[in-house]
Amino acid sequence: HEISGVTRNINESVLRPALQLLEAQNEKLTGLFDHLDFNRIGGSGAAAGTATLADKRLELLIAHFGRVRLRTDDFEFPDLIGAAYEYLIKEFADSAGRKGGEFYTPRAVVRMMVELLAPTQGMRIYDPCVGSGGMLIHAAEYVEEHGGDTSDMFFAGQDANSGSWIMS
Repeated sequence: HEISGVTRNINESVLRPALQLLEAQNEKLTGLFDHLDFNRIGGSGAAAGTATLADKRLELLIAHFGRVRLRTDDFEFPDLIGAAYEYLIKEFADSAGRKGGEFYTPRAVVRMMVELLAPTQGMRIYDPCVGSGGMLIHAAEYVEEHGGDTSDMFFAGQDANSGSWIMS
């Protein structure tokens, strides 16, 4: 992965331009990816060879997912990517110990909160600690499970942790 003897930086030559193009095509995404640095995958960035390690890991990750069709129609159930994402967040939170609660609220706790709220069609629902949006998703599912229509509902949230809104 050398171009004219210079090691190619996948972050700057491939990923950053792709994300900028995505932002340009959807104004709601403007600025969303500005502070992402995919070189961090290789480590702290200070060690020699870290950028090369990051490039190799990114190359392998992109190649792996490039072989897999990730279209909703190809999945066993409609929200397979969402379920996989929730699983990974849970695993990360479990490995983080007590601090993991900042990143993940167990599904049973979210479900209990939604059942206590008992949302109905037409409501406006706001989550001030939205994280990955699990409570909002469960609220919409609850309304639909109880025969309601969510098309006229308003779901919103915010989070102090910028990493959360990037993932959502």
